[in-house]
Amino acid sequence: MTEQINKNRLGDAIRFQRKRAGLSQANLAKMSGVGNALIFNIEHGHTGVRLDAMAKILSVLNIKLELSGEFPESPIRLNDAKN
Repeated sequence: MTEQINKNRLGDAIRFQRKRAGLSQANLAKMSGVGNALIFNIEHGHTGVRLDAMAKILSVLNIKLELSGEFPESPIRLNDAKN
């Protein structure tokens, strides 16, 4: 059985690490290169977020995100697909 990412759990983890680092939402937003509202919304589970923005936020907070499951041996490239 796999566990889906719960937006509230992820938001809680980000809030916890942000506060642990002594950062305000505005500080984290500036350091991550995202808007203040995005940090607020993520922490409150109110929005989806682009993967690149989430990666920046997680990087600033030194949070490692791991994927589990079965994956192909070589990466699938979308631009290699034939239409």
